[in-house]
Amino acid sequence: MTPEEFNKLSQRDFTNGAVVDEIRATLKKVATLEHDLTAAQANIAALLEEDRIWEKHSLVQIVRERGELRERVKALTDTQDILKAAIDDGLSALNSSAILLTRVVEAKEALLRGHGVLTVAREQTKETT
Repeated sequence: MTPEEFNKLSQRDFTNGAVVDEIRATLKKVATLEHDLTAAQANIAALLEEDRIWEKHSLVQIVRERGELRERVKALTDTQDILKAAIDDGLSALNSSAILLTRVVEAKEALLRGHGVLTVAREQTKETT
């Protein structure tokens, strides 16, 4: 009730039954509003508690997921290290294979040169005999 409404009521004749009924109706409205306010406050408190629970649950979930992500990153890092080592080993093996292949080619060329020399020598020997 506003001060203006209170002043209006205080200036009335309270012996009049209509005024008493108006006051009772106003008091009933105030009681209803207080009841509604109490219910609204209880609902707000319940919602705040639910929000707090969800927030706590969300934080727990975030922490759990962060831990899982850290484990995955560590596993990926370990896998990456293993792959790097395997690649290094593979490159080293390829390098060794390339060196061996070069030596085989050189040996083959030498054999072919030697075979050519032997063929020429045989032909010369045949011609001289």
